[in-house]
Amino acid sequence: MTASLSTLETAREPAPIPAWLVKACLVLAVANVTLCLSAYFSHWWVYNADGLGIPTDFINVWAAGRLVLDGVPAQAYDWDIQKQVEVAKLGQGFVGYFAWHYPPPFLFVASLLAQLPYQVAFIGWVVVSFLPFLVALSMRWSGRTDSSPRR
Repeated sequence: MTASLSTLETAREPAPIPAWLVKACLVLAVANVTLCLSAYFSHWWVYNADGLGIPTDFINVWAAGRLVLDGVPAQAYDWDIQKQVEVAKLGQGFVGYFAWHYPPPFLFVASLLAQLPYQVAFIGWVVVSFLPFLVALSMRWSGRTDSSPRR
């Protein structure tokens, strides 16, 4: 048997984030929230000025959840049926497909969202998706690089 000639190196401390980068990230986060709010109130997001749903990639999540609640979860994987549910919810047709391609266990999440009105589910999805990002930022800004509790 031969011994390894390499030496064990420990990880170095992470480099601090430059102040300009922190400020740039904060500006981008504020700009993102501002854009979402202005797009919503200007009818560029979720629903248009005519009250019709704007086709986005969230509609496939809500439609798949609706099919689960209707007792036909396998139909979420049928692109034509999925699109019929999407068009019915949005109130207008659109080119192409927002097909359901997630694994079956994710239908549980979709079914929870489909129990809410579309607008509430959509905005909730965006807000809940933003929370892990904020947690990661706060951990990094506080100098932590792991998720273990502080002592």
